[in-house]
Amino acid sequence: TKVLLQEQGWQRLEELRDQQRSQALVDLHRSFHTCISRQRVLPRMQARMRGFQASLSSHIPPTAVG
Repeated sequence: TKVLLQEQGWQRLEELRDQQRSQALVDLHRSFHTCISRQRVLPRMQARMRGFQASLSSHIPPTAVG
């Protein structure tokens, strides 16, 4: 059913929805982090990322000094 709300009601509804969405993302992140930490995947992922970042920085040409 369609509920007619005043502007203030709509704003409050949007705020509550944003809060729920933010909390859901935090919960998802925490659960994912716990899961990969338990499987000891996190250290390997972090090591790969560090290696990737290092390879990127070694390919950056030196800046021209003029």
